[in-house]
Amino acid sequence: TIANVAQVTLKAPLKISITVFDPDVVKKVADAIRESGLNLNPRIEGNTLTLNIPKPSKETRESYIKIIHKNGEKFKQEIRQVRKDCMDSLKKCKGVVSDDEIKLATKEVEVRTEKMIDKIAATIKLKEKEIIMSA
Repeated sequence: TIANVAQVTLKAPLKISITVFDPDVVKKVADAIRESGLNLNPRIEGNTLTLNIPKPSKETRESYIKIIHKNGEKFKQEIRQVRKDCMDSLKKCKGVVSDDEIKLATKEVEVRTEKMIDKIAATIKLKEKEIIMSA
């Protein structure tokens, strides 16, 4: 990773400075950034690379939003899987734990699951709004 060979610093909202520890790899780091497909062209100044990040285009912002929604759905599925695992564990407790305690625990699992899913949905909306507003 880049953290192993350099220190990355945010100089301004759209300007990044990368100080490479080993002078022999400065050009390799610059080439890797150029070839990353992110449309970045680092400027080399000694051991430091300076990147001016272009403002994202409408298409780029739309792709970010798709990624956010995709990841949000993935997280929701993971939360639902945890809920399913908890419910399965609670079913196995029948006979050992009273039915009332199992019902209470089931309700608690449902409440916590819904809270987390709602929190994920709210975060998705917030991030989508931030991306749209960054135009």
